[in-house]
Amino acid sequence: MTNIVAARLEAIQRFRPDRVEILFLAESPPSAPDRHFYFEHVTRADTLWVELTRSLYPTDFGETKVERGRKAEWLRRFQADGYWLLEAVPDPIDKRKKEAQIRDRADRVLEELHAARPRHVVLIAAPVWKVLGDPIRAAGFSLPQAQAIPFPGRGQQGRFRIALQAALAALE
Repeated sequence: MTNIVAARLEAIQRFRPDRVEILFLAESPPSAPDRHFYFEHVTRADTLWVELTRSLYPTDFGETKVERGRKAEWLRRFQADGYWLLEAVPDPIDKRKKEAQIRDRADRVLEELHAARPRHVVLIAAPVWKVLGDPIRAAGFSLPQAQAIPFPGRGQQGRFRIALQAALAALE
């Protein structure tokens, strides 16, 4: 196992909640070795963390530049509230083979979900939804969304927030 893979796994486990209320399942970690959702000192291109945190805590999350400096505190709150984020593919994904790589890991993802025993699962990114939506539902997990929630990059932040809020509202 490479150092970066070990660092990602350690960070993911460090912020695992005792009881997983909502497990967010994203596509894969970024290709840059210094960036990950659970890395506390990311100074740029941390869009998934920024947008997910902003969506979950809209009245508390302020200016991104300031909040990045408080990322460890935000991750602890995310954990305390029972939120956890995993990736369908543990290594940066080949953008031309997204669905195939996710499909190759489907059984392992279901094993991870069974081990985590989340109350609900929310899928982030269209390929994750397309490949894993039906198998996750068939495995008996609560999947509140009615459609894909786009990854919040490349101008999709607004669509991400709307789709995520719709999924979270379905839980109430």
